[in-house]
Amino acid sequence: MKFLYKKLHAFKKHELFFKIGFVFAWISLGIARAIVLIFPFARVAPYLGVSVASFDTQPLVITKLSEQQLKRARQISRLVVNTARYCPWHANCFAQAIVARVLLGMFGLPYRLYFGLRRENTSLKAHAWVCCNQLFITGDNGFKHHSVVGCYCCSQCDFATKVSA
Repeated sequence: MKFLYKKLHAFKKHELFFKIGFVFAWISLGIARAIVLIFPFARVAPYLGVSVASFDTQPLVITKLSEQQLKRARQISRLVVNTARYCPWHANCFAQAIVARVLLGMFGLPYRLYFGLRRENTSLKAHAWVCCNQLFITGDNGFKHHSVVGCYCCSQCDFATKVSA
């Protein structure tokens, strides 16, 4: 009982955005996890954004963001990453990236969703992460240990319209 009281007390300390968004993010992480398990990547990919060739080794500055937009991006990052800890299912990096992409899109913030691979002994390990300009939203700095094999960005980004045109 004391454990639950501590968790509720900690939840009360969070900002209003987190309190309101927690339930939405929790449900969205469940839906995203189901999508990852049920549908092949080719069916999911068109909803991730515009596929662009990426040889990035660090996040790109897509557009200049205002201080308010950067604050919102940080809030989204904390919301998705912290909510994933309280899911009874495994909210992996891909599910977190999908939810972060949806939230960033809802707030009109530019994003780049990266997919990377790294060799570990005799197998390959995949990872997904999302950046909003130079801010890592989910997946931490995937550039450190993974080679980028795919990248999707928002359709309103200047870079996306130039590449896909």
